[in-house]
Amino acid sequence: MPLNKKTLIRLINFLPKNQHNKIRIIPNAVQKIHSTTNNNFDKLRVIYIGRKDVDGKGIQLVAEAVKELAETGIDIIFNIYGPIHSKQSEKIINKMVNSSEGVIQSYDAVYEESKVAAYNENNIFVLASRSEGLPITLLEAAQTGIYCLATKETNLEKDDWHAGIF
Repeated sequence: MPLNKKTLIRLINFLPKNQHNKIRIIPNAVQKIHSTTNNNFDKLRVIYIGRKDVDGKGIQLVAEAVKELAETGIDIIFNIYGPIHSKQSEKIINKMVNSSEGVIQSYDAVYEESKVAAYNENNIFVLASRSEGLPITLLEAAQTGIYCLATKETNLEKDDWHAGIF
């Protein structure tokens, strides 16, 4: 369970002293992110950060939806960040980018401050994965305050969000 210092002290005081040596602190895998997310919706800026795997991550589904919205006159862009998963994924993503008239953009992987900057420049994070263990990028995105859309296959149910876990 996620603990702050106050909760940890309460837990330790609750347990008998002979149980204190059984407490293990596991650091949070997601560092705290300080952000100023772009909430200006004059232009919808959709972002995906993660492995560019068109089979497993549903990138092409998001790209198709973004292209359809753009065709209706909505000012929208889809920014894809991450390492290429395979030659097949690279070929499909390049084709999507080249046929999108600038609506879909593909970038290399971003880390640390560059990743925070990428979240800050966009206003909707989308994770359309077909399977996830623990979606770190979704947790990071949520920490920045960006609006998050995710498929149920990310293994985070809406009750997790409402329970204050994120």
